[in-house]
Order: sequence, then C-alpha cells, then structure tokens
Amino acid sequence: MNTRTGRRTDNAELPSNRPSGGSTSTLYLGLGSNLGDREGVLHEAISRLCEHLEIKAVSPWYETMPVGKIDQPDFLNLVLEARTGLTPREVIDLVLAVERALGRQRRMVGDLPSDEAGIGSGDGELNGPRIIDIDLLLYGREVVDEPGVQVPHPRLHERAFVLVPFADVAPTLVHPTLGRSIAELLDSLTAEARSGVRRFERSTDTFGFI
Repeated sequence: MNTRTGRRTDNAELPSNRPSGGSTSTLYLGLGSNLGDREGVLHEAISRLCEHLEIKAVSPWYETMPVGKIDQPDFLNLVLEARTGLTPREVIDLVLAVERALGRQRRMVGDLPSDEAGIGSGDGELNGPRIIDIDLLLYGREVVDEPGVQVPHPRLHERAFVLVPFADVAPTLVHPTLGRSIAELLDSLTAEARSGVRRFERSTDTFGFI
C-alpha cells in the first residue's frame, strides 16, 4: 500500500524511528477527536505520526457516539497500522508528544496518562471531550504492564468505536491475551453497542490510504 508522509514536524521532543535494517514490530493505534476541527486534527495527527512510524494502513473513519459521558459532541475515530523500531514506551512517548503538539495535556492517574484540565484540550473528566486522543492498542504479540504503559490496551475488547475500524484493517489478528480475533471480539459486542458507530465520509484524502 502506498505510504505518504504529511507535513514536516518541528516538534523536537518526538522520538525518531530506528534506522533501517534493525528489528521492527507491527503496532496499532486508535485515534479520536470530538473538539474543534475534528477532521483537520486527525489529519494533522496522522501527518505527524507519518514522520516517525512506517504507516501501513489507515481504516475508514467513523463518527461515534460518546461512551459514558454522553453530553458532549460525537467523536471521529479511526485505527491505523504501522511498523516501528521504537519500543512500546517510546511509542507512548511519541503519541503523547503528538497530542501535546495538537493542544492536549494529560496527567498521570494511577499508572496511565489521563486528561489534564485545559482550554480546548478536554475537561479532565473520565470519558470527557478531547481535541485528540491517541491510544496504543497492540504492539506485536507483546504484553506490557508497567507504569505508564499497558499493552494490549485494557479496554480494547469493550469498545465498538475501536473494534469496528480495527476490524477493517486487521480482522483476523488475534488478541495476545484473550486468544480471539478482532472480528470475533467485535461480534461479541451487542447490536446496541455497535449501533453508535457510523461510517464517516471524509472531505479530503487520508494520505493515499483507505
């Protein structure tokens, strides 16, 4: 599949990918936005990630109803597949840096980063609105549970807004701890849960991907 990079980023804190010839792993990221120019923010996030990851596939985009805190705008969500020589922790550092560059700030809650209240970045509430959200869903077959890094994402299997686009790019991929494919995990959700996820027709191209 054609790989195109987006605009160059001047954010010096973003880690660089490993040189060619080194060991690489396949990872999957979930992206979402429900504040401001949702489509523009997601395009910019993909553009910045393209500079540091070898993006292999981007799912169709979906407009999704919020989960938990329902009095907020609908989200746009997608899943992308990439290859990288970065470690899981370095990938987390990368996505947090991209989020910060796009206006979101997080604080640590327990062992995982969460929203920090700030204008335009989310109100700090669990499941609250956010200008950008990037989650590391899977990293190869690795299982990591340490401060700041949990892979697989602990709520991946519960979320239709993740599993629907995920099944578009990797339906047969098997969850490393649950032993079920992404398509099977999606099928296990109720029809009501899946009904809140609707295909979104983009106004612009997504770097030559789906």
